[in-house]
Amino acid sequence: MTSSKVEEARSELPVRGSTLLRPLENGMRRFDHFVESLIPTQYNPFAQTGAIATAAFIVASVTGIALLIWYRPSVHLAHETVLTMEASWSGSFLRSLHRYSSDLCIFFALIHALRLFFSGRLTGARWLAWVTGILLVGLLWFIGWTGYLLVWDQQAQLAMEGSTRFLDLIPIFSEPVSRSFLANDLVPSLVFFVIFFTHMLLPLVMGVGIWLHVARVQRPRVLTSRWMGIWTVAALVLLSLIVPAVAGPAADLSVRPENLTIDAWYLAPLWLTDYLAAGLVWAVLAIGTGLLVSMPWWMKRGTTKVAEVNTRRCNGCTLCARDCPYDAIVMVPRTDDSRYEMQARIDPMKCVGCGICAGACDGGAIGLDWLPVQATRKKVDHWIDEFIEDSAANDDGQPGEDEQQGKNGPVIAFLCSNSAAADFVVDAETGSCTSLPGYRVVAVPCAGWVQPISLERALRRGAAGVLIVGCSEEDPEFREGNRWLGLRLAGSRKPHFRREKVSANRVRHWTYDRTRPLELIDEAAAFRKLVTSGQEVPNALQPSTEDSSRTGRHVAGGLLVAVLTMAIVALGSHIPYPGPPEEDPTLVLSVKHHGTQSDSCRPLTEEEISSRPKHMQQSEICDRRRADVVIEVEVDDEVLYSQAHAPGGLSGDGPAVTLDALDLPPGDRNVVVRIADTHDGEWRFEESWHLPFGAGERQVILFDTGEGFRHFGADR
Repeated sequence: MTSSKVEEARSELPVRGSTLLRPLENGMRRFDHFVESLIPTQYNPFAQTGAIATAAFIVASVTGIALLIWYRPSVHLAHETVLTMEASWSGSFLRSLHRYSSDLCIFFALIHALRLFFSGRLTGARWLAWVTGILLVGLLWFIGWTGYLLVWDQQAQLAMEGSTRFLDLIPIFSEPVSRSFLANDLVPSLVFFVIFFTHMLLPLVMGVGIWLHVARVQRPRVLTSRWMGIWTVAALVLLSLIVPAVAGPAADLSVRPENLTIDAWYLAPLWLTDYLAAGLVWAVLAIGTGLLVSMPWWMKRGTTKVAEVNTRRCNGCTLCARDCPYDAIVMVPRTDDSRYEMQARIDPMKCVGCGICAGACDGGAIGLDWLPVQATRKKVDHWIDEFIEDSAANDDGQPGEDEQQGKNGPVIAFLCSNSAAADFVVDAETGSCTSLPGYRVVAVPCAGWVQPISLERALRRGAAGVLIVGCSEEDPEFREGNRWLGLRLAGSRKPHFRREKVSANRVRHWTYDRTRPLELIDEAAAFRKLVTSGQEVPNALQPSTEDSSRTGRHVAGGLLVAVLTMAIVALGSHIPYPGPPEEDPTLVLSVKHHGTQSDSCRPLTEEEISSRPKHMQQSEICDRRRADVVIEVEVDDEVLYSQAHAPGGLSGDGPAVTLDALDLPPGDRNVVVRIADTHDGEWRFEESWHLPFGAGERQVILFDTGEGFRHFGADR
C-alpha cells in the first residue's frame, strides 16, 4: 500500500486550534479515567457536570429562600442580621449550605464549559447551547456577586466600590454612582432593596436560560440521578458542618480593608476592579465576552454536513425522529403519491451531522451524503468477497497474513471518527489499518450510525466477525449514539439486531478510551483470534454484572472523590486577599451645585416671534446656561486643587457634579475648601477643617446646594 493511498480517517475537530485542544481534551479524559478507577463510570461527577451544576443551583435557591427568615435588606441592618443568622445553628448551617452550593454550582458550570470547549462541541447547530451557556455562567456569577453585596461586610465593601467605579463610566447617570458610597451615612437603603430584589428575581431568569440552553437537545440530562443527587447534597451538608461560612467585619467606608479572605469563585474580579482602571475593566469585559460569545463562528472550520432524507425509501416509521438526540428531525405529511402518510424532514439549523438517524433506519432512507448507507454496505461486501477470493486463490501456496484468518472472511470494524478513528490511520479505499492488522475498517461519524442489518449482512456474506468501537457514553462527541447502538444490539430498541439470523458471539461492541489506545489494539487482536480460530467465542454482547466484592472499594472511592471535590470548592471559597494596593490617605471632595444663571437677555424680532409656535412667542429670550462652578482646595496653606466645572444638562442649565480624590501624606492637616458659582468667579462658600489622615483612611467632604458643606470621617 503506497503512502499516497493512506489518509487520516480522523477529521480534525470542527474548530480551529485543534492541535492545542486535543491534548487538553485528553487531559480531561485521563482525569475521568482516574476518577472511574475509584468509582463506577455512571457515578463520575465530572462526566455529568451540567446536571450537578443544576442540582447545586436548586439547593442554593431553596436555602436562599429559607434565609429570608433572618435577613433584612437594609444598609443599617444587613450585617447585623447576618451575624444573628450565624449565631443560630440552623441559620449558620443554612447560610453555609447556601454559600457552598453556590460555589459548587459555578465550579461545575465552569468545568462543563471547559469540557465542551476542549472537545470543540460549540459550532454549527450547537451555537445556541454555547452562547446561552456563556450567558448563564455570567448571570450566575452576577447573582453571586449581588449576594455578597447583601452581606455588607468588608468584602462587600470592596465589591460595591469596584461596582460603582465600573458603573460611573456609563453615561446614563446624572451623577457618579460612587458618590452615594463615599461614607457610611450616605449609602441609601433603597440601593439595598434594588440589589436584594435583583438577587431574588434573577434565578427565575436562570430558569428561562436553562430552558434555552437545552432547547435543541432531546432528553436532556438537566438533573442528576437519585444517587448522584444524594451524593451532591450529602457532600454539601458535610462541608457546611465542617467549615461554616462566616461573614467578615462590617463595612466601613472610611477605612480601606486589608488582609481579607474572599470567595474567589465569585469575588475574583476584585483583582480587576481594585488594580485596574475602570475603563480597562470595561475593555476586558467587552473583549472577553465578545470573544467567548462569538467562538462558534470564528472558531468554526468548514461547514456542517447535515443529514438528508431519501423520500422514496422513507416509510414514515418515526424511528429516526425518536432516536435523534438534537431534535433535528420532524415527521411531516407526505406530498407525493406514496402509500405512506408521513415522511421525515431534517431541520438543518439543528442537525449536527452525527448520523445516528442512519443507524435507526435499516432501509437507508436517511443518512449522510458523504457516507451513504447503501454504498458503504456494497464496499464492505466487496472487501469480504475480495478477501475470500484471495484466500481461495492462495490455498495451494504459502499462506499470507490475511489467509491466516481462514476462509471465514475478514473481520470488519466500524470505528467512531471522534474516538478510535481519530487516532488510527485508515486507508479509506481498501479499509486497511496498520494498527488493526487483519481488519477492514470503516470510519463512521458515530457508533450510532451503524445499522444492525448492516452487521447481519456482513456476517451472512462471510465476515469472520464485526467490531464496533464508540466513544464514552458519559461524555460522547454525539449524545446517545453509543447507547442506542448497545440497546439495538441487545434487542431492546428498534431496529433490533436479529440474533436468530446470525451469531451474536461474532459481534463485539467496545468503548474506546483515547488515553489508552493499546487496550483497543489488544482487544481487537484477541477478538480477531477468537472469531478466526473456530473456538467458542464468549457472548460479547452479554451485559456484565457488577462485582459485589468491589462495593466497598467504590464507597471508599466515592468518599475520596467527594472530599477532593469539596476541598477544591472550600479552598476557592477562602482565598487570602491583600485588599486594594497601598495608597496614601485620601481626601475625597464631591460637589453638586448649580451655578448662577446668566442675566443676559435680548428682545426677539417680529420675524423671530412669528416663526415660533404660539405658545413660545415671548418677546425676549434669555441665556439659560449657568456659570461654571469653580472649586479650590487648600491644604496647609498650599493650594493643591483648583478647577472649574461646567454645568450639566444639554442646555447647560443643570448642576455641576464633581468627584475628585487627593492623596495626602499621613498626619494632621488644615483643609480649606472654597466654591465660586458666579460668572465673575467670586468665592461664595468657604469652610475649613483640621483633619487627621491616618494610613488607609479616607476623609470625605461633600457640598450640595441647600445643604452646604458636610464632612464624613474621623475628626477632632
